[in-house]
Amino acid sequence: MKRFGLFVLGVLSFAAIAGCSKSPTINIPPPPPARMFVANFTSSTITAYTQPLGPTSTASTTITPPSQPDGVATDRAGNLIVPNGSTFYVYAPPASATTAPTVIGPVAGVGQFRGLNFDPSGNLWITDAFNNQVLEFTTPLGAAPIRTIQCACFSFPIEVSVDFAGHIFTTNNGSGTVQVLNVPAATGVSVLAPVATLTSPTGSALGITTDAKDRLLVTEDNANTILIYNPPFGTGNLPAGSIAAPTTLVSPAQLHFDASGNLYVTYQFDTASATTGGIAVFTPPIGSASSPIFTIQGVGSGLTDPVDLTFAP
Repeated sequence: MKRFGLFVLGVLSFAAIAGCSKSPTINIPPPPPARMFVANFTSSTITAYTQPLGPTSTASTTITPPSQPDGVATDRAGNLIVPNGSTFYVYAPPASATTAPTVIGPVAGVGQFRGLNFDPSGNLWITDAFNNQVLEFTTPLGAAPIRTIQCACFSFPIEVSVDFAGHIFTTNNGSGTVQVLNVPAATGVSVLAPVATLTSPTGSALGITTDAKDRLLVTEDNANTILIYNPPFGTGNLPAGSIAAPTTLVSPAQLHFDASGNLYVTYQFDTASATTGGIAVFTPPIGSASSPIFTIQGVGSGLTDPVDLTFAP
């Protein structure tokens, strides 16, 4: 990432000398979050990595939740949220190996929590893969959702994302599709029909997120790529491009942007080491020509089969 501090000072000095009456608008990206937390399914761990990250980063903290983590997220207060089954484990900041979680649940009517994401308002959305539904919770988390979305189109919904335009996106592991729905106005239980169904070229769709331009990014683990869909979304839309996986990393799982627009992708396996996976970091602008600025991988990284990640204080 380029730094423009000295250049900005130069511009401001020139403006003052020239007698300009209007200062330019300066957009400085926010600093990266202090730590990155990664959910490793097979080893049943949450590993934490301290910024600045790089190819030699190793875990600074390892948290062992009561059961295998299917995902991980952080709310605006910095609480670390780990779902499993129909239960949430919530770790108050700063989460560490000795932090005891608050247990919320089991949540009534839930079969198996899987993927989770926060919407632009700070509410938590999470899939219930076994019962083919998506639930919305306010934070701090309670044991009851404010909204439950059901759709005949759901087929083991595994990940979810909500964009600024009010669309709900789910990847369906049972059908290899992405379903696009509109967030209903009413709370409670809503039975919806999709406004669009996107089908990946190889019938595989796993992780999902949206960017600041409301583009949709979907990991396709069969083909080992990240698909890019442009709005507006309609049934039959084809990806506008794809991002290839870095050398030796395979099976991309979930992906997230940080506040500066950098894209972080978890890869469940590393062909160079049978017991590890990895994380690739891409800088903006994100597109088909993107390649990672670095990867974190190898036995020393502490990553086994990373399935999700989040950022926290």
